[in-house]
Amino acid sequence: MKLLKFVTPFAIAAALVIGPVPATAALPDLWGFAYLDNATPPPNWVMDTARQAGTFQTVCPGRRATATRNAAGSYWVRFPCTGTLRGVAHVTAVDATGGFCEASEWGLDNGDEVVEVFCFDAAGAPADRRFTVMFSTSSQPAPGRAYGYLLAEATGGLLTSYNSLAGVNSSVKLSTGFYRVTLPRLAPGSLAGSLQVTAVDIGAAPRRCKVSDWTYRVSDYTVYVSCYDAAGNKVDSRFTLSFHHKSTVYGGQSPPARYAYLLAPNIAYAGTDANSAGGVNSVTALGTGAWEVTFPAVGASLTHLQVTAFGGSAVYCQLTSVWLVSAANDLTAPVGCFRPGGAPAGSHFFSTTASI
Repeated sequence: MKLLKFVTPFAIAAALVIGPVPATAALPDLWGFAYLDNATPPPNWVMDTARQAGTFQTVCPGRRATATRNAAGSYWVRFPCTGTLRGVAHVTAVDATGGFCEASEWGLDNGDEVVEVFCFDAAGAPADRRFTVMFSTSSQPAPGRAYGYLLAEATGGLLTSYNSLAGVNSSVKLSTGFYRVTLPRLAPGSLAGSLQVTAVDIGAAPRRCKVSDWTYRVSDYTVYVSCYDAAGNKVDSRFTLSFHHKSTVYGGQSPPARYAYLLAPNIAYAGTDANSAGGVNSVTALGTGAWEVTFPAVGASLTHLQVTAFGGSAVYCQLTSVWLVSAANDLTAPVGCFRPGGAPAGSHFFSTTASI
């Protein structure tokens, strides 16, 4: 097992990610985000310093998030001073050819959180790719906040879960590669906020997961998740799912964080379009399966982005290159969606950004 080549405590901690959740600090307890700007990094490569942040900035000032490439498409991302046995990770590939990435395992190593990421080309072969990655963990209820996450098992059921309003999240497998997730108490009587979903596979089998549909009843959300192999066939898979409303994707609120999210294109749910700085988010079509998303005034300093496809097909979405921030703090992000095999395709998608 590849993890055994690493420090043994990480291998143990990754296996124990389902462990009990103690009551500790406020929401979120620990978090970190980063962007791997070098697809073939040497060991302990310091990731893009303009696009990484986390609780480690306060806990261990001067340390940075790093990445180590183990083999083609295989990486360890280390968030310093962020180690825990719980929480969730999300990954978004940054690739214009349809190459994609997934999470594998994450856990504690010498006080740090290490997230293993696998990436593939459009056909599903291991391949070096750039990507964004984030990790977050929360424990205590947070009255007045609507935020939750879970790590679901491929057979249904949960491995770890959090709900800021003390609702009991659930996940049920309905058929091959198709799941129903319930997030109780988090709906404000409408479709509002944003979702992110990431496929998880510890064996490096290429997987992609997405939001197929999303409904609510009173204060409960129901989210349908579909998972696919590289060829676009439905397949059982672990996955992480996060929901955030009027907060960042990692659960932090403004200030000091700034956030924006958008369900696009042409989605008419007002609550899925938010900008903490009061800017008017927009999306511009650039061609088949290509858009430029603009989040005005929120690219304050250290920034992050995640993207997830929305809809009932096997089309998947991600970033096609790194986002840019203007002198006015406007953040622009190129999003691309692809059919299995890498051909551009139209799709709806959730995009979300956070900055501090």
